[in-house]
Amino acid sequence: MLGSDVALTFVQDERGLTVTPSEAAQPLAGITDQRLASACRVLRITHDKGWFNDDDPDAVAAGWVRRSNLGTGDFNNDLTTSDTPGDVWSSSFTGSNVTVIAPKEAGAGKIEIQIDGQTRATADLSTTGARQAEQTICEITGLTARKHTIAIVNRGPGPVAVDALIVR
Repeated sequence: MLGSDVALTFVQDERGLTVTPSEAAQPLAGITDQRLASACRVLRITHDKGWFNDDDPDAVAAGWVRRSNLGTGDFNNDLTTSDTPGDVWSSSFTGSNVTVIAPKEAGAGKIEIQIDGQTRATADLSTTGARQAEQTICEITGLTARKHTIAIVNRGPGPVAVDALIVR
């Protein structure tokens, strides 16, 4: 809770996220309306997992389309997709390894994975037979443990998708 050191517990279930403070938080200083200062708080929600979803707030995906509630077995039940070669999905991450997770399916295209502006891999997302959700498409290891930028470029000729990244 911003501006407070009150301990919080949380439960996330099918009804949503419930956050409970261990005690009443003190009103925020500098707000003249004390009723308002006592009733309004801001939570900063983060996670310490080594993954993030394709729709992470840091992701920039001009030309890509977010598709939700697909029921196709993808991570978090969504994907970010592109039908246009040259479209770029990018995000920053901090770590020394990154794994790209994406589905493979008939007719899909290829993606190019760049780290800090350097091409590190190309992956073919096409397959024969049934669609394969949550596939490890590429793992890049041995990076300096610091903040990096990943860019995933649609190289065609078919549609491509980004599902998630695993960062270590």
